Amino acid sequence: MTANGQYEARFWKILQVEGLADLSQFHRRGFFDEVPFYSRLSQVSFLRGLGRDRADRILLEFALKFLKALIWYETPQWPFLATISVWNDPEEGPIVPNLFVCSGKLKEQLGNVLQLHEPKKAASKRIRSLVKHLHLMDSVEVLEDSSTLQDQTRCFIGYMVPPYPNIVPLHTFEKTLEKRS
Repeated sequence: MTANGQYEARFWKILQVEGLADLSQFHRRGFFDEVPFYSRLSQVSFLRGLGRDRADRILLEFALKFLKALIWYETPQWPFLATISVWNDPEEGPIVPNLFVCSGKLKEQLGNVLQLHEPKKAASKRIRSLVKHLHLMDSVEVLEDSSTLQDQTRCFIGYMVPPYPNIVPLHTFEKTLEKRS
């Protein structure tokens, strides 16, 4: 059992409270939202004694497990982007993973809003490092968005190779000039 397995039931209870446990809601055509996995620090107080890195790895591991469940829930009939996002990196306290979903007309809904690139900021590099230490079987990538809000950084974690047609990989929104080789 992974460290995350010890906390999984608690995380699912939080998702129920936050209205995120019903995976079908995210697959509706036209759905577009970015929602936090928890809204109060007290909801994840059970992680308090673990240290910052371990707590953040556990949160990321569960968030990515949830993302996988969401993506495998049903084969989409239209373009579907689902990722985990993390805004900035708090000095104290655990990160807040968010579920970022856009289903349907991605170009119209996202337009030029989402312009991703390789992590440059320390917060994004830290998230990438934490994800690497999870030793995931799935190929995921970590990209940074610093164009949405100038003074804040947002990290996106998503699949590199989608399991179904119509699942849009995260690197679709990577800036052309900064693509990896």
